[in-house]
Amino acid sequence: ILTKSGSLPPYPLARALSGAGLIAFARGDYARAEALLEQSLPLYREVGDKPGIAMALEVPGHMATLRGEYGRAREMVEESLALHRELGEDWNVAMGLNSLGWIPLRQGDHDRAARLFEEGLSVARRVGDRFAINVLLYSLALSRQAQGDLTGATGLLEEGLVLSAEAGDDASAAYCLERLAELAAQQDDPERAAHLYGAAETLLEAAGGVPVYDYARDRSEHERAVSEMRSRMEKAAFEEAWARGRAMGRGRAVEYALRKDDGALA
Repeated sequence: ILTKSGSLPPYPLARALSGAGLIAFARGDYARAEALLEQSLPLYREVGDKPGIAMALEVPGHMATLRGEYGRAREMVEESLALHRELGEDWNVAMGLNSLGWIPLRQGDHDRAARLFEEGLSVARRVGDRFAINVLLYSLALSRQAQGDLTGATGLLEEGLVLSAEAGDDASAAYCLERLAELAAQQDDPERAAHLYGAAETLLEAAGGVPVYDYARDRSEHERAVSEMRSRMEKAAFEEAWARGRAMGRGRAVEYALRKDDGALA
C-alpha cells in the first residue's frame, strides 16, 4: 500500500501510514513506527480526524520521553490525552496518563508521577481492562519504589503478577518478577532476588522477551541491577539460586513471589 501511496487522498494515506506504524511498533521497530506515525499526523490534522490525531501523537510522544526530549514529549502526550478525554475514550485516557506520568518519573519528580499513575489506575479499574490495569500498576510501583515506599511498590507488583499469571501472560509476569527481585535486593535479600531474577529470565525466554510496560526498556538497567546483586553473593551460591529460580515455572514462581510457598524451591 505504502509504495502506491502517492495517489491516495489524505485520509486513506493517513490510515495506511499509521497502520503500518502500529505494526512496526508491535514488532519492536520503534524508529520506523515513530517515523510513520509522524508522517500520518499532518494528514489527520488536514482532515480534522481527532481520533487519528490522538493516536498518531502517542508513540512519538512516548519515544520523545525515552530520548529525554521532555518538552516535546509533554506537548504531544498532553494534546493526545486531551483529545481522548474529549472523545470519552477512557481506555486511551488511562494509557495517556501512564505516558504523561513517565515524563516526571524520568525527570525525578516522583510525587507528580505517582499522582498521574494513580489517576490512570483509577480510570483503568473503572474500565476493567486487565492490560491497562497491569500497565498502571507497574508504573505506579516504579514511582513508589523511587519514593522509597518499598512496601507499597511490592503490593502493586504482586497484584500485577497475579493478574498476569491468571491471564497466562508470561512477559508481564516476568517484568513484575524482575522488579520484585530488585526490591528484594534493596531489602538485603540477594538470594531471594536471584531466585526471582532466574524465574523471570525463564518466563521472558518463553515469551520472546517482548517489552510490555516501558516499551523500549533499556536492559542495561536490568543488567546493572543483576550485576550488583551478584557481587553480594558467592559465585556458587548465586549460580545455584539462579538455577533454582529458572526451574520454578510460572505457577511456582508466583507462589514464591507472594510468599505463599517459600518451599517452592525444594
